[in-house]
Amino acid sequence: MDNKLNNQVITETTNEIDTSLNDAKEVDFLTSSWLEKKVLQVITPLSLEQITSISEQIENHYVASVVYNELQKNLTEREKIVTEFKNKLVETHSKAKVFAEEQKILNVKIDKLVNRQKQYLKEYQEGVQELEEEVSEIDKQTIELEKQIIELQRRKSEIAEQQEVRLKEQDTTQLELQSEVDTLEKDVAVLEKQHNDFQEQIKTMSPEGLIALDNRIEDLVHHICSIFEVSLSTDLTNKQTENNPAPPPIFQIDPWATEENQGLAQIFIPVGVKHIILSLHTPGDKVFERYSAELYSSNGRRVWNSDKLDTNGRAIVITFNSTFFLSDDYELRLRGRNSERNYTPIAEYYFHVNKK
Repeated sequence: MDNKLNNQVITETTNEIDTSLNDAKEVDFLTSSWLEKKVLQVITPLSLEQITSISEQIENHYVASVVYNELQKNLTEREKIVTEFKNKLVETHSKAKVFAEEQKILNVKIDKLVNRQKQYLKEYQEGVQELEEEVSEIDKQTIELEKQIIELQRRKSEIAEQQEVRLKEQDTTQLELQSEVDTLEKDVAVLEKQHNDFQEQIKTMSPEGLIALDNRIEDLVHHICSIFEVSLSTDLTNKQTENNPAPPPIFQIDPWATEENQGLAQIFIPVGVKHIILSLHTPGDKVFERYSAELYSSNGRRVWNSDKLDTNGRAIVITFNSTFFLSDDYELRLRGRNSERNYTPIAEYYFHVNKK
């Protein structure tokens, strides 16, 4: 009977402790008064005072004495068990408090985890929305690219058609050009035949026109020699002088002075005169070791130059073939070279040639 009572008490106590663990507020009711109440529930209806008062009668009765001794033994064992049970209850109470505190901490962590879960869910939803928008944009771009591909394919087809047309036109043009080339080759053959005919005519021509051409060629040769080799032109002049004792005319030209502005010097070259001499008066008293000159026509083109000039006192003497000049305006620029081989402008001469 005592074991059943103890099991019942332990079962009820365990159930109440489990209930108290589920609700932290009920842990405070596990007090010593509650424990005493539970202990009193297992006391027999016969009080200890009544048992003590009849102890003498129990001792005189053998069966009762045996029962009494067993009762005392059970009471001692019961007190021991109750004491151990109290200690376990206190220990369980302490653990329940610890569990309650841990439960509070876990509840805080759970709240944090729930909040983080909500935040992650919100971010996930936002990310999903952004991805959906991006996918939508990609779909739009894909549609646009498909349109562009279709347009490019259409354009490619048009270009292929145009290329085919151009190839046909090119073939046609090439055939036409080949036909023209053949025609031109025929014309060239005709021209060659005409050229051969002209050569035959030239061979049979009268030499009267050749005499005038020979004289003109001789004048041109003297002209070229006077441009590039003054000494040769001088020799030619001497040779001409031997054949024709009449000396070449000499034209004295003064430097151009802006303040005087007397106009261009006039040079008249008679017909039949082979050479002329220009005598250039040099201004100032400075003498250079060497002189050079450049001759320009009216269009600004240089037609002659030389750095091997003869001097005659204060004048520079230059001999030209008469065929060198045309009826035109000319400018002659004179320069002098010093000991350091640097050329310095000296004077400019302007004159007009008139061939009679």
